[in-house]
Amino acid sequence: MKNTHLLDLEKHVLKNGMTVVTCKKDSAPIVSIYILVKAGSITEAEFMGSGVSHYIEHMLFKGTKKRKVGDISRQIRDMGGTLNAYTTYDRTVYHVTVPSKSLDKALEIQADAIMNASFDDLECKKENQVILKEINMYMDEPESYLQQQVWETMYKTHPYKEPIIGHRELFESLSSEDLIAYYKKMYVPNNMILAIAGDITHENAIRMAGEAFKDFKRRSINPTIIPEEPKQLNKRILHTEKDVNIPRMYMCFHIPGIIHPDTYALDVLSIILGHGRSSFLYKALIETKQLVSSVESFSHAPKDTGVFGINYVLAEENIEETIKETRKQIELIKGDGLSQKDIFKAKRMVIFDHYCHMETVDSIAGSLIVNEFLTGDMHFSEKYVEEINKTTLKDIQRVAKTYLVENNMSIITLKQKALAVTSKARKVAKKQNIETKKINGMTVIAIEKHTTPIISVCALFKGGIRYENNGNNGICNLMQRVMQKGTKNRNAFQIAEEFEATGGDLAGFSGDNSFGFSMDILKENFANGLDIFTDVIIDPTFLQDQIKKERSIVLAGIKARRDEIISLGMDIMRQTVYKKHPYKFQNLGTEKTLLNISRSSLTSFHKTMCVPKNACITIVGDMECNKIFDSLSKYSSKFNGGHFVPEISITEPAQREQRETEKKKQGEQALLMIGFPTISANDPRRYTFDVLTAILSDLGSRLMMNIREKRGLAYYVGSLSREGFDPGMYVFYAGTIPQKIAEAKQAMFEEIQLLRHAFVSNAELELAKNNLIGKHRIAHQSNKALSFSLGMSELYGLGYKNFYEYERRIKAVTKESIREIAQKYFGESASSTVIVKP
Repeated sequence: MKNTHLLDLEKHVLKNGMTVVTCKKDSAPIVSIYILVKAGSITEAEFMGSGVSHYIEHMLFKGTKKRKVGDISRQIRDMGGTLNAYTTYDRTVYHVTVPSKSLDKALEIQADAIMNASFDDLECKKENQVILKEINMYMDEPESYLQQQVWETMYKTHPYKEPIIGHRELFESLSSEDLIAYYKKMYVPNNMILAIAGDITHENAIRMAGEAFKDFKRRSINPTIIPEEPKQLNKRILHTEKDVNIPRMYMCFHIPGIIHPDTYALDVLSIILGHGRSSFLYKALIETKQLVSSVESFSHAPKDTGVFGINYVLAEENIEETIKETRKQIELIKGDGLSQKDIFKAKRMVIFDHYCHMETVDSIAGSLIVNEFLTGDMHFSEKYVEEINKTTLKDIQRVAKTYLVENNMSIITLKQKALAVTSKARKVAKKQNIETKKINGMTVIAIEKHTTPIISVCALFKGGIRYENNGNNGICNLMQRVMQKGTKNRNAFQIAEEFEATGGDLAGFSGDNSFGFSMDILKENFANGLDIFTDVIIDPTFLQDQIKKERSIVLAGIKARRDEIISLGMDIMRQTVYKKHPYKFQNLGTEKTLLNISRSSLTSFHKTMCVPKNACITIVGDMECNKIFDSLSKYSSKFNGGHFVPEISITEPAQREQRETEKKKQGEQALLMIGFPTISANDPRRYTFDVLTAILSDLGSRLMMNIREKRGLAYYVGSLSREGFDPGMYVFYAGTIPQKIAEAKQAMFEEIQLLRHAFVSNAELELAKNNLIGKHRIAHQSNKALSFSLGMSELYGLGYKNFYEYERRIKAVTKESIREIAQKYFGESASSTVIVKP
């Protein structure tokens, strides 16, 4: 297929040696500017392994001789633009996107940052601490940790083995003089590429670039000598252990760099082998043998030697069988197991993905500058599509036979810590206290967790839109915001200053059925933090000026929701499904209702809702339960208030007819939603709905494959379940284009009917369960997440112990129970359809 989407590109070299590539694309009045510096972790020479390139990236927008800290980002935002940066092994890239009328000003700002970075000592010290935290996070996060082990295993000589962020001890040894020396050495115009894409003319863009960088002088730069990675002669195996919930594994092979002619066949091979539900590995490892919970292959071809890899999440006992089965699938591809249909589909996927990355001027500029840097050819993307189309079955078999061989293989695993350690940890966990107590009518749950010196507190109350009406919709959200802005003992500034001084975090929320506050704080500062926390809840003053400020912020948020097509669609879906129940509201309220909310109504609502009998407090962290109860008892006498509002008794009438609402919205995209009334949160079938959502949503899911991949009817597609104290709703959604709305709607109803008349497969069911259980474990590692979930279980009347039943209940879901809920709740006559389109 001949490429008919040629970009209007030009290339120039300024007098100072800076390469400039431009792309004219006037589909929208915006422009993106990318500046690439040929400086990354492999170019750090005497600072190798320190992360100095990444450090400079952090510092570059911190100020110049004429712009102080914060000016650069503020000035870009004032234009209506965005800015960001990233560092890789071989480059650092800075990019902004602004309205095209601001091109010259944006170029001037970027040039000032690139040429005149100030490297203020105080800011260097601040950013030093930020990066040290990043290094800690990088090493703590299992996937990042494992990836670093992969690079260190694959590369024994090449500096790709060094982490981009740097080794902690080497990073800490950097001085400000080192930073400035490296900056002066690498940040020279003849070591940079500038890309400008969008609503421009080539002549104006080049002229503006020349003007912006006219004072940037060419300087000599010594070439960085990168040692070549020797050929791997034998299989490498590395097993690592870490305190993780789910083991992971990589199988990797060396491949050539990006300009090698085998790049294209390797990219197609990676799709065929392990990308999507129809790939060889997905069918073998997930659908047939259920050996892994996820698998994905990739082909990473940088400038120098690259990596063809396969990433698995799996149980430790399945590692050897997974390796064996993967090698079997590779041999099938090398032999006669590959069809022309497989190749055609994979090529389409590669090309589709490629073009998806060429839809915006930001992605075009980013692609353009990387093409020029890696290949020296700004038209490489066009060549890429042509070469992918030329790839044959023999090409794929040849590269598989050449690179996917045992002596070029590396196996890297990240396992759970040894059984003895795990057992010990479990014994410690069993010793941790979980105690409950009633204090002045409120339920308090305390859990001792001594892994970190952090204590998390959640104070949760029944509330939210369920307790609002047509006249005060939004009052609960506005109330919790203003409560944090002044009490009888502290003004807004004092609350912020005192809490920030403790190094803690205070936050509030308001939803459909509840509202509340959370606090995370170091153990040593708990007493001070608790005093502020209870003060906010018990003694807010609701000053008029703070009400006005917070109302203004919420009003802006209401407008912003209308710009977000999914948020807009969900708000319309509420109004379509619910005609009587308060769930028809959205929690921010409306312009009209917010303006009607007075100080007296906020005070009255607070007295009604913020009372002990309506409260559940959960505390998780490094403390003793009895001491926590004693601490809270000190404040209980102040925490009185009126009687809690009686439970509402509004019942939504049963829906017996199809409903449809259509909304016009400016833009190019369209949204389809199909909703059904369902169950309340305390219904045990909620777990069945959870499993169904896992089957239907995310990459590789049933809806993604059948509606997007096979039929090309949507950009994104999925489903979600909303349950509350009262019956909620289940929503199917798809982002598409206006011309495909009708076809997408028909396809979605076909999928819904299929759920009613046929069982889901065993493979889908098991994968969904594993996915949910894994996410549940991962999501509740922090004290804050655990505290919130336990509190919500208690607030909903399920009891906090219900949280610990989650995995068992998920495992108990059957394909029969899934079909049963589909038959009961997904009848077409009970459907509500929402369409948002231009």
